[in-house]
Amino acid sequence: MAKADAPVSPSGSRKDLMMYDPNDLVIIGLDTKDSEEHSLVKGQVSRLRLPVSQDTVDSMKAFGVMQPVIVRKNVKTGAIEVIEGRQRVKHARVANEQLKASGLPVIGVPCVSRKFEDSEMLIVGIITNEHRTGTDVRSRAEAMATLIDRGRSEEQVASYFRVSM
Repeated sequence: MAKADAPVSPSGSRKDLMMYDPNDLVIIGLDTKDSEEHSLVKGQVSRLRLPVSQDTVDSMKAFGVMQPVIVRKNVKTGAIEVIEGRQRVKHARVANEQLKASGLPVIGVPCVSRKFEDSEMLIVGIITNEHRTGTDVRSRAEAMATLIDRGRSEEQVASYFRVSM
């Protein structure tokens, strides 16, 4: 598997799909001491603290991580940061602990690299979660308010969340 110091291409095309050990991926706010003001943490603390589902872990142990995670290489630290797919990385870590304990081969996490500015990371994380899984009303409202606080217009936010004004 690729290591965290491996080159990460910013083009994001499918040919840039790379496999990483989930422990080599950094989940901002979980693996770091970043405050809630960090662009990937603000408004997302409840999602960071979601429990790991053993059913999902078992599925990953059997089939691997089925959907790639979106990452970026932090130019300051060299760390590979998870932009979208934090729950998949958390579950893959637990799956690997269980696989290692059983003497079985571990799984990698497929990753697609994208070049994102800090200001864009929050938007990508919020919108992909909303489109993929939906969120509860309170989390959705907090996410919308966060995006507006970060300079997005009400029209842009309405578009992101597929609601009319």
